[in-house]
Amino acid sequence: MDSSKASLLAAVTAQQDHLVTILSRLVAFETVSPPARNTIGVQQYVANQLTEAGATVNQQPFYEQDRLLSAVLRGSNHMHYQSLILNGHVDVAALTDADKWETDPFTLTQEADQLFGRGVSDMKGAMACFIYLAYLLKQQGITLPGDLIFQSVVGEEAGEAGTKTLLKQGETADFAIVGDTSNLTFQGQGGVVTGWITLRSPHTYHDGNRVNMLRAGGGLKAASMVEKNAGDH
Repeated sequence: MDSSKASLLAAVTAQQDHLVTILSRLVAFETVSPPARNTIGVQQYVANQLTEAGATVNQQPFYEQDRLLSAVLRGSNHMHYQSLILNGHVDVAALTDADKWETDPFTLTQEADQLFGRGVSDMKGAMACFIYLAYLLKQQGITLPGDLIFQSVVGEEAGEAGTKTLLKQGETADFAIVGDTSNLTFQGQGGVVTGWITLRSPHTYHDGNRVNMLRAGGGLKAASMVEKNAGDH
């Protein structure tokens, strides 16, 4: 395995032009959100690349003209080795500052060692890396012992829970890497527990009325979630 790792790392460096080509193709898809509803093309490109790399790919509708994609490179001994998800989104932030761009946002542009294009850092750059990894594993003839799962989702920019949809369908792994912008640092996450509190009140008021709900003689009787969260009042 050490020799395979060395050859893979060498290939990562030697074939970076191919990585840039993948990123260029991804950036060319205008998948801004909002308005969203525009990811079928890019997801089909991702699907084609992962299929060529030997992965089993599944796509499913997610809102009109949007799709979720998941794929797996099955490990040679996956029942006894841990699995890993590589997760990313292909929607990019809305282009509200188009007049400030000096280049076409949907044409990858290189200046010295920097690459410019809409969504390069958030997060088509990581998606390109995931595809590049699958390509190199196939090229180098490397089969991992555990499952490697790819998730290409949409809805991140608008909070539409593409990743949550896949997880609720049972698509999980022992570990996951989300390749979003992080200034090249790993940020660990042990998990999140979210609780929901329903507060019933006969009336709902703007928070500007808070002072009249709290003081004697204010004239308003209602429940304040802020106050209830801080303690019993």
